[in-house]
Amino acid sequence: IHGTVLPTLSIKAFKVARRNTSNKSFYTRYLMALRNRPSYRLQMIGPLGLERINLPKKNDGVLSNHFISQIHKKIYERQNKGYSSYSFYTFGWDGRLSSRKRKQWSQRLYIDLIREIKEQGLSNLEIQIMAHSHGGNVALHLDDVEKRLKKNLFINKLVLLGTPVQSETERSIGSSLFNRIYHLYSSSDMLQVLDVISTRDFFSRRKFVSRAEKNFLIPSNLSQVELNVGKLKPYHTELWLWGKSLFCRSRTSIYPFPVMAFVPVITRLSDLSLNDDQNIIINISGNKGKKTFNFIATKFDGLCLQKSTLKIQGIKQALH
Repeated sequence: IHGTVLPTLSIKAFKVARRNTSNKSFYTRYLMALRNRPSYRLQMIGPLGLERINLPKKNDGVLSNHFISQIHKKIYERQNKGYSSYSFYTFGWDGRLSSRKRKQWSQRLYIDLIREIKEQGLSNLEIQIMAHSHGGNVALHLDDVEKRLKKNLFINKLVLLGTPVQSETERSIGSSLFNRIYHLYSSSDMLQVLDVISTRDFFSRRKFVSRAEKNFLIPSNLSQVELNVGKLKPYHTELWLWGKSLFCRSRTSIYPFPVMAFVPVITRLSDLSLNDDQNIIINISGNKGKKTFNFIATKFDGLCLQKSTLKIQGIKQALH
C-alpha cells in the first residue's frame, strides 16, 4: 500500500490535499494523472483498489512492482515457508492527506481482501500487508472496519515502513486482527513526523510508546525496528522508492534498491530477535559488485542478536 500522493512537497500542496472535494473534482483528476508520472512509477503503486501483480508488458511502467515481488518470492522460497504459491498485489487509494479519506479507503481494502479470499478458495492462506507512510494508517484502520462488518478477516503480518504514529490509529496495533506487526523507521525520516494536518495530535510520532495515563500498552507481537544502511540512515523515500527518484542517495550501500525490497529478510530477523527485545536496530550493508547484502540485528546497547546474508541475481537485467 503506497502512501500519500501530493502534487509537490509544499505547504500549499498539504492544504490542497486536505480539501474534501468530490470524486469528479479537478484535484481528484489531477491526482490520478499524477500517479502515472515517471517519479511515481519508481514505487510499488497501481490502479485504485486491489490489483494483482502479473508479468509486465513492454513499456507499461510497472516493472518495479514485478521486480520487487519477484525478489520477495525468491526470499520466501529460500526461507522454506512451505507454501505452494505466492500472489502479490498492490492496493491503490487516492492518497489524500486526510484521516477521513484513509478510513474510507480502508473499508475498500477490507472489502477487496474479503472478496479475493473467497475467490481464491484456499484453506492454508497467509496474508501479509506491507505499507509505506500513511498507507500504514490505511491498513491500521482495518481494525475499525472489522468491528463493523465482522467478516473475520485475519492479517498474519503487517509491515509499516515510515508510518506516522498517530492517536487515530495507534490502538489498532493491539487488535486481534493482526497476528504480527513490524514497525520499520529511520531517525533521518523527517516526513514521518511532519504531518500536523491529518491528525488531532500536535505532531505525528516516530514510534509507538506505552502511555499509562491513556491506558495504552505496547502489545507483545509488535517489533519496532530502527533502520541503518551502512553509515547512513534512510530517508522517507529510500524506504519505498527506487534509487532514481529525487530524494534517494546513490552513495547508500543498497542503491538503487529501496528498503522495501528486503522486507522478508528484515521481518525474519525481527522474528528471531523478538524473545530478546521488541526494539532492535537492523543495519543493511551491501557489496554492489558481488550483489550481496548483509543484515545485522542488534539491541540498542550494541549486543548482536542475528545475522543474515542475501544475494540477488539478475540486477543489471532487471534495472535495464
